[in-house]
Amino acid sequence: MKPNKEQQTNQGIEQLAAVIAETIVNLQRRIAAVINTRVNRISKPRQLWLLFIGSAIIAGALVSGVLWPGKIVVNSSFKNYTPTHVGMPSEMPRPTKSTDSLTINK
Repeated sequence: MKPNKEQQTNQGIEQLAAVIAETIVNLQRRIAAVINTRVNRISKPRQLWLLFIGSAIIAGALVSGVLWPGKIVVNSSFKNYTPTHVGMPSEMPRPTKSTDSLTINK
C-alpha cells in the first residue's frame, strides 16, 4: 500500500524534528563537557566557598527586594494621586455640563 501525501509530510516533519533534537542534545553535551572540565579544575573547598557566596548573594537580593521594594513611580500628570481601597475611585467624579439633545434649551 502506498503512503498518501499527508503521511509523507508527517514523516518529513518528524525526521526534521529528530535532526533538530539531535543537534540540540549534542550541543548541550558539548557545553556540559566544557563546563565540567572548568569546574573540575577548581578544588572542592573552593567550589563550596563559591556556592556559599553565590547563594548568599542571591538570598540577599531576594531579602532586600522584600524588605525594601523601592519607590512607586507615579507619572508626573498624576502628582496628586493618592491610592485608595480597591473598588473605590481615587477621586470623586466632577459633575460636567451635559450638552446632549435632551438638555439643550431651545
